[in-house]
Amino acid sequence: MTSNTQGENPAGNAPSYVLDLQQHYGPASAAGIGSAVFYEASTAEQIEAQSIAKYRYFAGNLWDQIGEKAWMDTWKMVYQRSGPGSGILSELRNSIEDPAASLSASLIVDNIDNPDQAHLALAKAFDDPNVSRLVIYRLGDGEQMNGVLIAAYRAKSSDATFLVSLTD
Repeated sequence: MTSNTQGENPAGNAPSYVLDLQQHYGPASAAGIGSAVFYEASTAEQIEAQSIAKYRYFAGNLWDQIGEKAWMDTWKMVYQRSGPGSGILSELRNSIEDPAASLSASLIVDNIDNPDQAHLALAKAFDDPNVSRLVIYRLGDGEQMNGVLIAAYRAKSSDATFLVSLTD
């Protein structure tokens, strides 16, 4: 498996659960709005730094236009799974206390085409017993754009999956 700090991952290197997630939430991109799925080699200690790198990459040109300070002022861990979780759908709907992040998280679950298939893809990626660390961060530019980033680390395979969602 290769690691690429830009966030692009060749389809041949990604496991099926990542490809399934990308079908519903989009492949790695610098679109700046919408959602994208990233995947790369990782360690548990790298998750936050890699998450910020994915956030920055996804924001694309907007990162420099708006400025790093505005993007990072809203950055905050809003949820961390401790022990066996109740499932990513329940966590996204019920476990995030930050109002802006909670609203953004609900869009991942409720504002998607083919919700049953998308929910299954979320569960495969984030509820697998091999996920040993799951963290959700709040994103945004401090004004119009809000979102969340879900990061899941799998110790057995030493890799991580990131789902970035940012809306205006």
